[in-house]
Amino acid sequence: MNIPIINHDNKIKAIFIGCAIFSILYFFSGRIQLYPPIQFDLSIVDKMVPYIPWSIWVYSAQFLFLFLALWTCNNSIKQTTLYYSMLLATSIAFILFLLIPIELPHQNINFHGINAYLWQALYLTDTPTNCFPSLHVALAILAAYTLRIKNKYWKLIAPIWALLICVSTLTTKQHYMIDILGGTVLALISFTIINYLIIPESAHENT
Repeated sequence: MNIPIINHDNKIKAIFIGCAIFSILYFFSGRIQLYPPIQFDLSIVDKMVPYIPWSIWVYSAQFLFLFLALWTCNNSIKQTTLYYSMLLATSIAFILFLLIPIELPHQNINFHGINAYLWQALYLTDTPTNCFPSLHVALAILAAYTLRIKNKYWKLIAPIWALLICVSTLTTKQHYMIDILGGTVLALISFTIINYLIIPESAHENT
């Protein structure tokens, strides 16, 4: 299957289109479900991890992380693989959000300051559903895999950054522990499909 290759000349357009697709799908699935939302029982991990309001900053750093992964990658095939893996993960998650709407109620914002403003901004666009699988986790893992092969510094920074983002989905009470596991599996499935079934083998050999 031939798909457009993402490179230096078209990556700005590709990132803009990708953001638009993500925003439309996420907004739509968060407000329209085919079935009533359900809530998971809290696992031992969910109960043990405390709610940490300031970790919203780590959670929000996801967007910078994804941008850096797409923007700084100098290998067009790896950039293309990352881009379409992210789109595929978003599409699969979108279907699951519609078919299996899992809900985790929002936290009460009973504090003030800049943290409160950031939480209010998040809740304006985010809904209590769209939990399983965690797209935050899936996209962070995909970005980390691409960034870690950039140089020796990113080889250390990327996995740590991704891990902190994954943990922040729990400390912000945006996700259940099972959502993290689901997001991890989603990342693996999406990457495998794009890397081994969609991107031509000859393209990998030329990188």
